[in-house]
Amino acid sequence: MSIDGRKEQIVLTPNNYWTSDMYQFKKFITRKALPFIFLLLPLGINAQTLRVDSTYFGANEYIEYLPGNLPLIFAASHGGYLTPASIPVRSCAGCVTVTDANTQELARMVREAVFRRTGCYPHLIINRLRRNRLDANRDIWEAALGNGEAEQAWRDYHAFIDSAKQTVVKKFNRGIFIDLHGHGHSIQRLELGYLLSGSTLRLADGSLNAPNVVMNSSIRKLSEDNRKKFTHAELLRGAFSLGAFLQKSGYAAVPSDADPAPRSGDDYFSGGYSTDRHGSVEGSNIDAIQIECNFQGVRDSEPSLYFFADALAASLMEYLKTHYFEGLPSCQTITPVVSAPEDAALQIFPNPGCGTYFMKHQLQSNEYADATIFDVSGKAVLKTSLASGVLELPPGQFPNGLYWMIARRMSGQPLRIPLLQQCMY
Repeated sequence: MSIDGRKEQIVLTPNNYWTSDMYQFKKFITRKALPFIFLLLPLGINAQTLRVDSTYFGANEYIEYLPGNLPLIFAASHGGYLTPASIPVRSCAGCVTVTDANTQELARMVREAVFRRTGCYPHLIINRLRRNRLDANRDIWEAALGNGEAEQAWRDYHAFIDSAKQTVVKKFNRGIFIDLHGHGHSIQRLELGYLLSGSTLRLADGSLNAPNVVMNSSIRKLSEDNRKKFTHAELLRGAFSLGAFLQKSGYAAVPSDADPAPRSGDDYFSGGYSTDRHGSVEGSNIDAIQIECNFQGVRDSEPSLYFFADALAASLMEYLKTHYFEGLPSCQTITPVVSAPEDAALQIFPNPGCGTYFMKHQLQSNEYADATIFDVSGKAVLKTSLASGVLELPPGQFPNGLYWMIARRMSGQPLRIPLLQQCMY
């Protein structure tokens, strides 16, 4: 579906050398004038009922929108692969063109992980263009450098986000926008951006709670109105912060209760254009957090992506229930996740799944002897090793249904893990 309802176009010459006054003018146009114009853009989208099981595209299918039914919006602006000849490679002083590896795949996996846990979908907007053609996390001038097709893709990208925000506010009154990225910094941890610099995060809690800091935060609305009356500092790095939930899932994060702020000299991304524009810093009901994902153990392999996607989904749902809503909607009946509890010694993911499964455990390799797969009749149908971390159940040989994995340990009781093969033919 193409978005073509734009009523006005503002054209300014791209310029990397803005004076303070010009920068403020540019910021005003970006924050105030363009959002007003974009209120006109989603009218064609909202004229019909969007289905959560359908996909919608902007012009040339450069931007993809998967609608949701939760107060949760994801966007991935730097994981695209398309390189049309009609859009030249971006080249300007300060332009960044490197791709955030595997972030598009991560965004899609997180959406599915949320669905497996809740039966509901978050909204997801994806820029399918490679970053050297379009940087959707910049203002339109730096994003597209005057190319018409790229500018239209930029408009489509932010119009879809605006449309998702309108849907969330209409149904839930408030929600959260997550901007997914990947960083290449040496410290392997998640960097959560709230539009606050590292030096600001190093301030004492009392300073972080000061009005002049809160008003510049991308979770300003949440700090002013949350279910348990947590302070701004507690929301950023307390025991119930998003960073703390991720830490408990096994993923280092800053800021968090374990790592309150980046140290002086540490590389740290505090949030970019999308976090600024789509968060609550200007008083909207949608908060925003930029998540910069490290590579090792998060984006470096398909199993890493699967496990982190599930952990992020769980952390965000806990974050929503803790701070925003007493309860979230039950969207439809789904097959429950049948994997072992999250603190179990062995986990299988995805579960339900089809064909290929990944195994995660924190035990030494010599603690397991082998694993056997049994069908529901108790017949052993496969012996396998846990060493590779991958389990293959080809659909042609293993029909849909419930199986059990018995992992025999060198000492102690065996582990019995249910496994649901559920392939869509």
